Amino acid sequence: MDNRHILLQACLHTLAFALLAGGGLGLLDTLLRPAPALHPLMLPGSSMAHLGLGLLAASLVSLVSLWLWHGQPASRDGRLDRRTLLAGLGAVLLSIGSWYLLGLQNARSLTDQSDLLLSRLDNASHEAIASRLALLQRMGERWEALGQLPAPTFWLQETDSYLRDLPGFTLIALLDERLQVSRSQTRMPSAGAWLDSFIADPARQAWLEQVRGGREPRLSPALLRPGTPPMALVAVPLHLPGEPVRLVVASLDLHHALAELLAGGTGDFVVEVREGEQLLLGGTAGDTPRATPVGTREIDLARAPRWTLTTYLNDARDTADSQRLALLVLLGGLLLSGLLMFSLRLAWLAQRQAGRLAEQQRYTEGQRHILGMISTLQPAELILREICLLIEQQAPGVLSSVYQVDPSGQRLTLGAAPSLGERYSQAIASLPIGEDIGACGTAAYRRQPVLVEDIPHDRRWKGFHQLAAAEGLYSCWSTPLLAGNGELLGTFAIYRRQPMHVDAELQALVATASQLAAVAIEHRNTLAELERSNRELEEFAFVASHDLQEPLRKIQTFADRLTSHASGLDEQGRDYLQRMGAAAGRMQALIRDLLAYSRLNTRRQPFVPVALDPLLDEVLQDLEGTLECSGAQLQREPLPMVHGDPSQLRQLLQNLLSNALKFHKPGEAPVIRIYAERQGSGEWSLCISDRGIGFDEKYLERIFQPFQRLHGRQAYPGTGIGLAIARKIAERHGARLTARSQPGQGACFCVTFHRSDKE
Repeated sequence: MDNRHILLQACLHTLAFALLAGGGLGLLDTLLRPAPALHPLMLPGSSMAHLGLGLLAASLVSLVSLWLWHGQPASRDGRLDRRTLLAGLGAVLLSIGSWYLLGLQNARSLTDQSDLLLSRLDNASHEAIASRLALLQRMGERWEALGQLPAPTFWLQETDSYLRDLPGFTLIALLDERLQVSRSQTRMPSAGAWLDSFIADPARQAWLEQVRGGREPRLSPALLRPGTPPMALVAVPLHLPGEPVRLVVASLDLHHALAELLAGGTGDFVVEVREGEQLLLGGTAGDTPRATPVGTREIDLARAPRWTLTTYLNDARDTADSQRLALLVLLGGLLLSGLLMFSLRLAWLAQRQAGRLAEQQRYTEGQRHILGMISTLQPAELILREICLLIEQQAPGVLSSVYQVDPSGQRLTLGAAPSLGERYSQAIASLPIGEDIGACGTAAYRRQPVLVEDIPHDRRWKGFHQLAAAEGLYSCWSTPLLAGNGELLGTFAIYRRQPMHVDAELQALVATASQLAAVAIEHRNTLAELERSNRELEEFAFVASHDLQEPLRKIQTFADRLTSHASGLDEQGRDYLQRMGAAAGRMQALIRDLLAYSRLNTRRQPFVPVALDPLLDEVLQDLEGTLECSGAQLQREPLPMVHGDPSQLRQLLQNLLSNALKFHKPGEAPVIRIYAERQGSGEWSLCISDRGIGFDEKYLERIFQPFQRLHGRQAYPGTGIGLAIARKIAERHGARLTARSQPGQGACFCVTFHRSDKE
């Protein structure tokens, strides 16, 4: 499966999990978070609830889509397993939680800053309003102390001083007992019009009457007129002796007064001041269109209306700085979550692939073991049993059996069924070949695979239903075993105790098992035929040698008798007689060597560990006379042990040594060296070298053929079959007999064994 497909799966699941976690967290936050608290996302509660529902819906759609995608055959191998998904979900939840906690911490920090600002503004508002009320009250108290109204000149002088020193006041006036303006000093013309509108308002007239009936200065509710900032009226009752109560009033520009309060700075906040529903300062609709409320405080001013202060976090400021860390944590966490799922999936695939490779290696080793059993002539029953066990190990839940065709070709005999019950195996030990005779009998008859999906109701298993039910067999698949020439060898069958699902992997396993079983049975049949042929050959060789040697003995006997009367023959007659005896001797040697060559495959002994040094001692003892006559010099080194046939290995050594003794240079004593030599690839060689006449290596293969010679009989007597026998013995031991030589430089014959044969 392409890694890009897995990476896409991890990214999509990360996104879906993030939507799910975000939606769930949003709903929980809406239910559990206190309503006035600032949200970590700077969203109002209703928006967060809607966002949570939207994210949950999107996550459900995403997860359902991914689940449907996983169901497609093309994506099944690349889908994320449960452990990977759980790990990814946990990582996403951790990332979302960390992001939320960082946002919550940021929100708490902003809330604390807002509370500090509101507390400062609360105190400043009390001080500012109280100071203005006190200033105007002192003006009234001075006039009360004089017992009369000040002169107009002094009035103008004092009111100008107040208006100059207190920029928040726009007008100072004196109202008579009818609440009419008797004196007035303004900073701007609009202030007088504002006062007229204030007095004309019945509700505010009632408020003025309340102030006149008391002794304390008061601040009126704000009055907003078009074209003017919001203003309120400061009123102080003036009690002069013998006169009706008057009012000293001053219009206060609330916008200016509040702006003075905010002159110390508001940090990252925008402050809004309201009196009821009336806006006195600030406003989210104008200056702060995307403002987020942070904190609210009610200010109960003494002898004044209640104000509401609200702080807003304006997104126009650099709010990204305060949330950048949380956002980086979120993005980094989601990225790591996706990479975690991607890495876990790759690790799981690598682990599964390693398991498959290990399983495949065990499967290959099992096949190699079975082929080794076949090559080492192990009993067919053991080989077939190993084949069944190998397939059952590769396909859990499968039972298997192998049938062989009997010599008549009409019946099947059970070769192996290691996992089937003994009672079942005995009952089906022999089956006729024919249509509708079980799955195996039918497959052998049709020479085609037969699949039985429901044994209890299949007519081909009629007569075996109770037996199969007792064994718990439900389905069966039988395959005929055919030789290379199409000859029927038997059947291989697998059984299940549940419905049979034949996929490509099971087909490959059955095909391999069938091939191995066919090779084992065919090899056994071939060996049986070969043994029969060898017996016939041995009988023929024995008869031939016996029948041929009898006339030769008579010829030699009569030749010996004639030799005793050779005095009556002339020189030519004696020569004819001598030639006849020599020819008979050579023919007898040929017959003897031919018989020995033919018996190499028929008179074989089991392989056993053989020590070559004692075996070489015996050979040298047999060749003692030849060694003394030739004056040969023998150099030998320790030889290892080998697994083989002692009698044939003895003959191998004797033939190679005899060859080295025979082909020495005229007039020179033979020099022979016997040693063992390590080779690469886990092999070793038994070497016999000499300093004889040597040969041209272009004749290398020729010297190992029976009755082939490179020299005449007169110079080097013999039948020319010794090296052929030596090579045949080496091949029977799984070894290679080779030689290297140059004319006049001697020769070296090496028998190379596998290291596993060395002991």
